[in-house]
Amino acid sequence: MAEKDLFTLSKIFYYVREKYYNQAYITANEALKRYVNDGLLKFYSAVAQLMNGRLNESMRELEQLRSRPELTVAALLALIHAHKQHKNPGIHL
Repeated sequence: MAEKDLFTLSKIFYYVREKYYNQAYITANEALKRYVNDGLLKFYSAVAQLMNGRLNESMRELEQLRSRPELTVAALLALIHAHKQHKNPGIHL
């Protein structure tokens, strides 16, 4: 689990805080190679995509993460943010 890899999580938090969203996305995806099915890393990857403006990809990933009990609220809040940013909120590509 990624919770045990505090260095990687700290790097992701730093990149998001400093608005280096592409680097946060890269770091999360590199960590996903080690922790393949980790929901927290998938969430941070989706949030980094969302903040980079890749709304459709992030919304797809967040929709999948909604079913995980530990990420339901976080994924829903991120989806609300994505829908507010989306130019055509009723259309999913």
